[in-house]
Amino acid sequence: PEAPPAGAPFCGVVEVRGGSPAAAAGLRVGDRVVKFGDATALSDVKRFVLSNVGEPFGVWVRRDSGLLRVALTPQAWAGEGLLGCRLVPDSGAES
Repeated sequence: PEAPPAGAPFCGVVEVRGGSPAAAAGLRVGDRVVKFGDATALSDVKRFVLSNVGEPFGVWVRRDSGLLRVALTPQAWAGEGLLGCRLVPDSGAES
């Protein structure tokens, strides 16, 4: 199994659209992303997603006081984009 990453969160989930790949994976608004596939910076997420369409990968998030991994598969769905979520740079503030 994949070991949990040690880094700090680099982005936060501010929107998850119903019926989207992100919703199916279990991402939630308020999750703070520590690792997104092999991306550890928001600037690398789009490149990673576009090179892994249809391929599931792990997303490590801080939620409440824990760290958990969800499996996300970027793919076309009824809405816009391949994920159905919006990520913003992490503020560094603990929620």
